[in-house]
Amino acid sequence: MADGPLDAADVRADDDALFRLVPERLDKVDQEGSARQRFEIWRVASKIIHEHPLTGIGAGAYPMAHAAYAQDEEFDRTAAGTRDTHSTYLNVLAETGVPGAIAFFGLVLGVAFGAERTRRQCKQQAPHLALPLFFLEMGLIAFLAAGVFDSFVDLSFLYIHLALLWTTAEVTRHELLPTVRALPGMPRFPSAPRPRLRRRRRRARAVRLRRP
Repeated sequence: MADGPLDAADVRADDDALFRLVPERLDKVDQEGSARQRFEIWRVASKIIHEHPLTGIGAGAYPMAHAAYAQDEEFDRTAAGTRDTHSTYLNVLAETGVPGAIAFFGLVLGVAFGAERTRRQCKQQAPHLALPLFFLEMGLIAFLAAGVFDSFVDLSFLYIHLALLWTTAEVTRHELLPTVRALPGMPRFPSAPRPRLRRRRRRARAVRLRRP
């Protein structure tokens, strides 16, 4: 084969060869065919994402769209029917497009990084406050790892877990403030005088001003 730039036909031919090779390998390691079925479903989801990258197909519309796309001859019959994506991230991309995926990942990562920042502060200054955040973060990581192979985007558990993680981080951060102020070398700020004490001071000042 002569060296030179590849044209679009060569790229498509290589992709077709790869897609034919992967199912053959999967059939050897998975006699039941579940791995090949999942691979074909992911191929259908990838095509939907490629054709609707910005707007997606709409929340909750993936099963019907999958059934329509899976009828193409390029896909194996094992992917036919109304199915989900078997992947949380492909589901988000297919139904809401890239903007929806950015919002989804921004929500998850924003809460996760904020909690991790608070946990690291606790680890240095109040280790007993870091343990609940650690377990909640491990639970979120396990959930996100499982989301690679199943669709959990519609489950309320994820959003309840994120709310719990954010609330725990905020409460821990407020509990951490007195601990930080009590550390050696931290500046001590005088507390604001009580209202009654302030009134007494104003009266004493007024009396001094009246004196000749």
